[in-house]
Amino acid sequence: MTRRRPGGSRTPSATRLAALCGLVLLAACGNEVPAGGVNAPPQPVSRRLAPNEVIPADLDVVVRVDLARLKDALGAEPEKQIAARLGTDPQVAAALRKGRSATLGLRSIDLEKGDHVLVVEGDMKSFTLDEASYEPQPSANDRVRVFLRKTPTTRSGTEAMVLMDDSAVAFASPSEADAILRVVKDGADEERGQPTAEGLLSFDMRPRRLSADLEQRFPSIARLVSQIQRVRGTVHVEAEALVLRVEVIAKSDASADRVSRFLSVLKDGADPQGTSALLKTLEVEPLGGVVSVRLRVPAAVVLAALADAEPQSSAGAP
Repeated sequence: MTRRRPGGSRTPSATRLAALCGLVLLAACGNEVPAGGVNAPPQPVSRRLAPNEVIPADLDVVVRVDLARLKDALGAEPEKQIAARLGTDPQVAAALRKGRSATLGLRSIDLEKGDHVLVVEGDMKSFTLDEASYEPQPSANDRVRVFLRKTPTTRSGTEAMVLMDDSAVAFASPSEADAILRVVKDGADEERGQPTAEGLLSFDMRPRRLSADLEQRFPSIARLVSQIQRVRGTVHVEAEALVLRVEVIAKSDASADRVSRFLSVLKDGADPQGTSALLKTLEVEPLGGVVSVRLRVPAAVVLAALADAEPQSSAGAP
C-alpha cells in the first residue's frame, strides 16, 4: 500500500516513479512504435503553396508582370511580345494565355543563358498537361503536383513543372529544376525575390558584383553597385505614361548618399534633346539608408522600344 503524507500527497519516491512513467508515455508518442513494431507513416501535408514561394533564392532578379493590366494599358502587342520570349515551350504559352500575372526569376550573371523559374498565376483548372512530355513525381503536399520532362531539353527550356492547387503553374529550366523541387519539399527560401503585387510591373533585385572585365572598364559603376543591397520597384500607368517608382536599399546611410549623388549627376548631365532626355524627369530623394527614385516614361516610348526589340529569329531564313 502506498504511504501518503498528510493532505494526500505522495512520497518523493512515488512522485519520481510517476514522473518517470510520464516520460515513458511521452516518448511512446513519437513517430515510432516500440521495438518489434513498424514506423508510423508520415502524414501528408495539405497546404496551399503561394506562387511566390517557389522562386529559389539564387535567382537574384525577379520580375512580376500583371498580364491583364498590360493588355489593357498597352494593347495586345506587348502581351504577344512577352509570350514570344517566354513561350518557347507550348505548355508555357498555354499557361500565359490563361494567366493573370507572370513572375519570372532570373540569374543576373547568366541572363543570356536562360536559367529561370517562371510562375504563371490564373485559373488553371482547365490547364492541359502534356503527358507525352512530362511524367509525375512524388509530392509531400497533396495540393501540389510535380512533373519532370521525360526527354532532354535546351538550357532555357522547361525541365520541371509544378502545378499549385489549380491557381498557378511554375516552370523551371534544367539548372533550376533541383532548386524548385527543394523549395517545394522543404519550404520557401527567405532571401528570395518578392516583388509586390502592384502596378503593371514590379521587381525585386539583389545587385551582384560586376565581372572583372566590366569592373576594369567602369570602376565607378562597380563601386556604386557594391554599395547597394537591394532594389525594389513598381511601374504604374498614369495619364498616357508609365511611372517607375524605385527604392534603392543601400548598405549604409553613406552608401545611400553616394547613390543619390550619382543619380543627380546623371540627371543633370542628360541631353534634353537626345534619347537620354527621359532622365530629366528623374526625381531622387534620399531617406536614410534608402534612395527613393521616380521616373516618368511616355507610353509611346515604351511601345517603340518593344517594337524595336521584336525577335528576329526568322531573319535570314530562306
